[in-house]
Amino acid sequence: MTDTSGNKWKVTELLRLAYHFMVNDISKMFKQQRSPVDISDARIMMVLPSRWNDKTQKFIKEAVQKVTMILSEQQQLEHHF
Repeated sequence: MTDTSGNKWKVTELLRLAYHFMVNDISKMFKQQRSPVDISDARIMMVLPSRWNDKTQKFIKEAVQKVTMILSEQQQLEHHF
């Protein structure tokens, strides 16, 4: 994908960044509200528009699966150190 500045991005990188943004934003919201809920208690879900064609939906689903594996591996590494 290419952004408005002409920079090329991998979809997996964009999804990873979006995930981290959502997690950080939700974590801040929990802290501001002094909620007893922790981000580890939350599940983040991505909804794909039904208007997208099958090829696009499949592409995004596969990219999300790759990002999920990457994030899972990163979390496992963080727990070991």
